[in-house]
Amino acid sequence: QRRVRDAKGPTYGRYMGSLLYRGETYYMQVDSHNHFVRGWDTALINMHKELVHTRRQRRREGGSESGIMFPEKAVLTHYPEAYNDGAAVERRSTSYLCKSKFLGQQRYLRFDGIVVPQTREPILQPYSAAGFIFAFANLIKEVPLDPHLSYIFDGEEILYSVRMWTSGWDLYSPSKTVLVHSYGRPKAPRMWNTNANSWSTQKPIAEKRVQFLLLSLIHI
Repeated sequence: QRRVRDAKGPTYGRYMGSLLYRGETYYMQVDSHNHFVRGWDTALINMHKELVHTRRQRRREGGSESGIMFPEKAVLTHYPEAYNDGAAVERRSTSYLCKSKFLGQQRYLRFDGIVVPQTREPILQPYSAAGFIFAFANLIKEVPLDPHLSYIFDGEEILYSVRMWTSGWDLYSPSKTVLVHSYGRPKAPRMWNTNANSWSTQKPIAEKRVQFLLLSLIHI
């Protein structure tokens, strides 16, 4: 537990959570305020196993032409579908991260997704969400979370997506929903209000770090 005044935003919180790793097989990262479907853990592990198996088959059949260099490096990730009080948790749909827009001031991308019907298998996608990631735990050894992104919100996902992909990890949307997320919560406290001074001074520093690592500010 940490006091509110010691918190540094979601990205730093995810980093602190990753330090709890003790050699488990899988790594899962989620936001708070989620509702899980019944049997979510078994469904998720089986979905990942089948994905890795399929990637191995395609690697054998297509060789280097398959484009799959490391079959085990498969990441399930997306924005969980929205949940409102009283809504059903079980869904016949999933979400796919295929949209983005350029943030002019920050000079990098913010992601968005679309809701689609359940798919036969996970679908390759260009982006990763921070609110749901599931993969073999080697992920956080090879691509550790960055502890120097205090208070950042936009910028976390594009940076981690790039770092994963350039380390050989492929990103997939889950074939079906295993959890839903409460996005609104209008009465909940926000970090930009509870730690307003730190938010306004440290967030721009973190944004510059993202810009530097992405080479999004190139001076000619």
